[in-house]
Amino acid sequence: MSVDAKKKQFHAESYAKNYDRSRFRFGYRLAFESIFGKQLLAKINENHIVLDYGCGTGHYTLKLVRKGILTVSIDISRTMLSILRSKLSGEKHVHLILADGENLPLKNEAFDVVISMGVLHHLPNVYEGLKEISRVLKKKGLFHARETRKTSLESLMNFFPSPFMTLTKKYEKNTRI
Repeated sequence: MSVDAKKKQFHAESYAKNYDRSRFRFGYRLAFESIFGKQLLAKINENHIVLDYGCGTGHYTLKLVRKGILTVSIDISRTMLSILRSKLSGEKHVHLILADGENLPLKNEAFDVVISMGVLHHLPNVYEGLKEISRVLKKKGLFHARETRKTSLESLMNFFPSPFMTLTKKYEKNTRI
């Protein structure tokens, strides 16, 4: 793990205990819920294998698992994963992995869907993270990312130019924050 990744891990560990209270304030959760629930979750079914990239304390993992979808959830924070594990009351279809998002211990083209909700701006090197996402995503897979930072959005547009622009235009019309 790089020095920058270790710094990010330290930050994530120190933030973990207050994560659920602070992350979804000021309409952030509402905006994500409307997009995730109505547009993305409807496209995912029990035949898909999903990677929740930077799962945090598992808000989206829980939605997927409770729908019966096989979900692999990775995060750099052991504490975040521990909190998620405590929320899983016997749910099947989930694997939690402590991992650096720039060096995923996962097979090539293993996932039908990868979701990344407000994670990329935390990476020391966004392009390395996007390369890893691209590597583990199946050729015809679905990648769904939400970001609030301009630099992360620019990285997404440069890495996935056509599909991202289509998604951006669609969400600009249909999403109200």
